Amino acid sequence: AYSLCNFESISYRMDHTADGVDLEFDAAAKSWGPNYLYFGLDMEGDLDGDTLFNVELGYSREEINSRGGMWTSVVCIGSEPTISTFLY
Repeated sequence: AYSLCNFESISYRMDHTADGVDLEFDAAAKSWGPNYLYFGLDMEGDLDGDTLFNVELGYSREEINSRGGMWTSVVCIGSEPTISTFLY
């Protein structure tokens, strides 16, 4: 459950009873998100004097459906402009 990255913390407790062992989990939801903005700079150059420069802006929304889907979109302006969107 922790590897899903949907929780800030997960703890557990084991209680020994006459019937066996009771296992209890306590999961605390993230105190941040589920919306995220991304900013980036991409610079590239070579010894021939060719340079590329891009500015990137992205948006990500998690937990958009009952299966834990995530939607991410990225816009890149500069030497190599692109627009991308992904649904996971």
